[in-house]
Amino acid sequence: MKCLFAFGAVLAGLLALPSTAEAGREFKPPSGIKVASGESFDIYVEKKEEKPASANSTLFIYEAVIVVHKTRRGRQQQIHRVEARDADLLNPKHWEIADLDGDGLEDYRVVKHVTKGGCQFWEAMRWKADRERFTNGGMEFGRYVDAKGKPVASCAMR
Repeated sequence: MKCLFAFGAVLAGLLALPSTAEAGREFKPPSGIKVASGESFDIYVEKKEEKPASANSTLFIYEAVIVVHKTRRGRQQQIHRVEARDADLLNPKHWEIADLDGDGLEDYRVVKHVTKGGCQFWEAMRWKADRERFTNGGMEFGRYVDAKGKPVASCAMR
């Protein structure tokens, strides 16, 4: 019985070693271009694919890696597939980090669609501290802006 207890203690100690070693490990930034940086997180983007969405539109597919600087478990990387129509998400101007919902935590917006007239739809992603991840902010926090950067109700006729 004592032998089993000793074996269990050694096994538990060995299993704990990787997490201890990782804690002291230096962070290596993900591949891709750093397009946005805030106090709480950084966003890196890499273009994966480009294909026709319609006769006059192109769908760009990206992999976005969001590096959250501090969570309950330390640094965290979240990988998201991001799609945009006629918008180059490697351009930092197409990303915005701000506290969108007034909870004191940074959230972000990203351009999802640019019309031929230059009107842009921005999708919002909100940080949920209790879940330690981003969730879709919905239309309440998304926005439309015209080619001059002025907020508008919709891009329907632009």
